[in-house]
Parts: sequence; structure tokens; C-alpha cells
Amino acid sequence: ELRYKVINVLDVPWENINKHFPTANKFINEAFSSGTGVLVHCYAGVSRSAAFVIAYLMSNKKMGMVQAMSLVK
Repeated sequence: ELRYKVINVLDVPWENINKHFPTANKFINEAFSSGTGVLVHCYAGVSRSAAFVIAYLMSNKKMGMVQAMSLVK
């Protein structure tokens, strides 16, 4: 069984993705709590997916920005 969470975010500089972080973090936490993995991706595969993972690490794993970015890289 696969569960999907689609978050529609435009790949433009003025898009406010911060407002979507709580929803994404909740979904990721629920997946990890149930013992499943998570695949985070975006259509272009450039930066939005990385931003969501970095935000999750900073918020839920209490990492600093540099540490979270290094882990994602």
C-alpha cells in the first residue's frame, strides 16, 4: 500500500513554500511512526524537494540549516 501526499508548489522565486512545511512534516512523521519510508520529490527535481527535507530535518530533528543541508547533499 502506498500513500501519497501531493503539495502543489510552483517553482518560482515568489512562491511561499513555508506555509506547506507543517503539512509535509506531519505526513513524514506519520510515515516514520508507522515504520515506512518516505520518498520526497518534485517535478523538476531541482530544489523544492530538498527544501522540504531540509525543513523537516530542522524542525523535527532539531538540526541547524548547515547540518541539514550537508546531510541532504
